[in-house]
Amino acid sequence: MKLADALLLKSLERVRVVAGSAGLSRKVHGIHVVDFPNPIPWVRDGQILLTTGYAWPHDPSSLRTLIHDLNACHLAAVGLAVPGFFEAMPAAACEMANDLGLPLFEIPWADSFGQVLHEVYSAILAEQYGMIRRSEEIHRGLTYAAVEATSLQDLISTLGNQLNRAVTFEDPEGHVLAYHSVDRQEDAIRRATLEQGRSAQIYDDWLEQNGLGRLVRASVRPIQIPGAPELGIKRRVVCPVRIKQELVGLVWIIEGANPLSELDTRAAEHAAVVAALHIAHQRSLTAVEARLGYSFLDALLEGRFHASPQAIERAQLLGFDSNAAYHVGMLILEITLPLSDENFLRRERLAERLRRRLRDLNLPALVSLSHNRIPFLLPAGYPPETFWDTLAEPDITFVVSRAYRGPSGMQRA
Repeated sequence: MKLADALLLKSLERVRVVAGSAGLSRKVHGIHVVDFPNPIPWVRDGQILLTTGYAWPHDPSSLRTLIHDLNACHLAAVGLAVPGFFEAMPAAACEMANDLGLPLFEIPWADSFGQVLHEVYSAILAEQYGMIRRSEEIHRGLTYAAVEATSLQDLISTLGNQLNRAVTFEDPEGHVLAYHSVDRQEDAIRRATLEQGRSAQIYDDWLEQNGLGRLVRASVRPIQIPGAPELGIKRRVVCPVRIKQELVGLVWIIEGANPLSELDTRAAEHAAVVAALHIAHQRSLTAVEARLGYSFLDALLEGRFHASPQAIERAQLLGFDSNAAYHVGMLILEITLPLSDENFLRRERLAERLRRRLRDLNLPALVSLSHNRIPFLLPAGYPPETFWDTLAEPDITFVVSRAYRGPSGMQRA
């Protein structure tokens, strides 16, 4: 919980913040009472330290050193019982705390430290329980969505609705495969990403300049990416999606009206696991479809297709209309042969993007693979240049034939 929220508890309603108010957003992970010299070894990150000041020094220099050292322990705040060993929080302590942004507060001497500890720990446990409960709800929702989902879009929509946040799923090259939007919760980078259909170059460059791009690609766990207000970039959580060691995508959650929390990190990790399972399942289905499609399309283009009634029926099941006209298109990757493992995976991802694009347009995904080339059929009447706009990359060449009709026409193309 945040310190500002902790200070609203009934047992702390009479405290007075006297310094370091800039740090009221600090996270509280616990609370401790220490009343003997050198408290440093006994405090931990995120704790509120309560003390009567019995063992505190009285000279200003030593007080400043004490506050400096306590802040170095990443405390959430320091509370001093007054009036007692000190009439009020010492001025020297306040000066140093203001410089460091460490909240200091006075608590009435008569108020029970025991009651404060009880309420703070109860509130922390309640918040943690609430987060775990919500995390389980999100996990169940994603799991149910995975069973019913027909696409990544179904999963991402479920995640976005559960969190009420903008969410994006991108492939390893940054192409947007699915997204969920929330009104007035998107920054300029997010809007540019959706308009271009891929991660905005300015954001990719910023990630690389700050060493974050490499960190994201190497990680197996969610990472919180800081914002950059000067560039209009909000904070994000990103979680790599991996199948074995292969990076197959990235789940991005964008900060909205409420700050990102541990819940978002957990949700991103749940979503990444479910997405990996979905992609693995789709790959197995695609592999079967692809083997049939490769064989059919290769035979068609090489003139080995024999138009028997059985062959025509199989072609129709694959989506080929022997009476319709088609362009033969080809994507050519400008990469060295033989294909390296990295280029092999890149070709597979490009072929999958191509199939997905064809399916999105309710067109048959008649695609094959050959070295650095990806031939496919595009029904006549669909503008090839518009199709190319969605797949264009600097090192990919797109060629397309005139439209021809029937199996014999495909060989001519």
